[in-house]
Amino acid sequence: KPLILSTGMSTLEQIDHAVRILPMDNLILTHSTSTYPCPTEQLNLKMIL
Repeated sequence: KPLILSTGMSTLEQIDHAVRILPMDNLILTHSTSTYPCPTEQLNLKMIL
């Protein structure tokens, strides 16, 4: 089963730590924002690879 992990409200360090300790075979990271509605300039879409 997939493990879906939201990155909303997380620092890059927290995300890196989670990626290091969780199984990678079914890990899905979601790019999230916790501001609704979110202004376009705060979406940080450049972080999506």
